[in-house]
Amino acid sequence: MVDLMTLYSTPVGYVHMLLRAHVRPGDVVIDATHGNGGDTRLLRSLVGPNGIVYAFDVQLPMRADVDMTDVLLVGHENMARHVAALHHRQVRAVVFNLGYLPGGDKALTTHVDTTVEAVEQALTLIAPDGIIILVGYQHDEGRRELAALRTMLSALPSGTHTATETVFLNHDVTAPIVLTIAGVQRT
Repeated sequence: MVDLMTLYSTPVGYVHMLLRAHVRPGDVVIDATHGNGGDTRLLRSLVGPNGIVYAFDVQLPMRADVDMTDVLLVGHENMARHVAALHHRQVRAVVFNLGYLPGGDKALTTHVDTTVEAVEQALTLIAPDGIIILVGYQHDEGRRELAALRTMLSALPSGTHTATETVFLNHDVTAPIVLTIAGVQRT
């Protein structure tokens, strides 16, 4: 039995709970910000040998034990060009862990302009029942990203998209915020 309290006790645990509930063997998924590979490893385990994981990052991870097999060293704003055409509108989940590489240079972060472009592309790649998950952080650029993403997600038509924000109220005020877009339907 899965311990939901443990999974739900941190933003990362919460995101992994969402992914476990949504991703199935054989699915096509995207880790838009590979970083040190935690989300990529989980996605690979969920899709199994018949699934496909696209992983993107602009830098090599700090940890030597990270598997860089099939990680595309390009920014997430280029994902549509690197996802095979046959997988467009077939992607079951896209996960973004915004900010800087844990253990890396904190001055090198994701940026609002490329993040918004990447989310726009994710919306064109996602399957009708797909989910997009964004974890945003409370550093200077992260606050700009969160503000732009809130505006973007608030403008999505409620009849075709469900956009949510999860805040961990009893955690440190700098705790990550999780935004999701689910139920993407094309009319």
